[in-house]
Amino acid sequence: MKENVKEDECMKKKSILYAALFLLLYIFQSLCRGLLIGSFGINRLPAQVLSAVFVLVILGIILHKKEKREYYGIRSFQFQKRYLPLFILPLLNVPYLFIGTNENIFDAFARSIFVGIMEELIFRGCLFRGIEEKYNTQKAVVVTGIIFGLFHLSNLVSTPIYYVVLQVIYASAIGILFAVIFSMTDSLFLCIGIHFLVDMIAFIGGDNYNIIVESFFTIVCVVVTACYVVMWKKNEA
Repeated sequence: MKENVKEDECMKKKSILYAALFLLLYIFQSLCRGLLIGSFGINRLPAQVLSAVFVLVILGIILHKKEKREYYGIRSFQFQKRYLPLFILPLLNVPYLFIGTNENIFDAFARSIFVGIMEELIFRGCLFRGIEEKYNTQKAVVVTGIIFGLFHLSNLVSTPIYYVVLQVIYASAIGILFAVIFSMTDSLFLCIGIHFLVDMIAFIGGDNYNIIVESFFTIVCVVVTACYVVMWKKNEA
């Protein structure tokens, strides 16, 4: 009993540390992928798979205890009808399948599933838990959502500023939405699934951006997030 209590306290204290560590692994995977492609001439798909598997194995070692995995959201949940509207979000990127460059679907799949797992584990799993334990759930929802949105400022390197501004807004909204879903389900699986679908459709469309699609996506994300926040607050009351 005492060992379980100590383990719980240890996880609570290390949540922010894990978030930072997993973020470094996330960046490391991107660097490895680039190195495999640029320096060793390996194709994009095997480079993505090799680098992703390597990082995921490390994550598996770190989160080898069941209690730790479940604490950070690697656990099953009961799907309910109220989660169905979330699947509207991936459909908003469908226009990119017709106006984009149509990247390799397998490369898009491998890349988006890795991004979905890592970003949800970092921001909704570890960072959320760390802020929630130190403050409260509401602050964890808002702060992790905003941090997730600001994280997309890194796209300024390769993307026009007006698109990045929209990305920051809708990523903040989705970040808050996913944090609410995580709070409701105590699981990352639904968040990972929606995140994966949103990114995969966008990745298949390539690196092209359309101001109409991005603006519409942003508006709908904000509206859907507002609806789930209201629902969540009613359930919490």
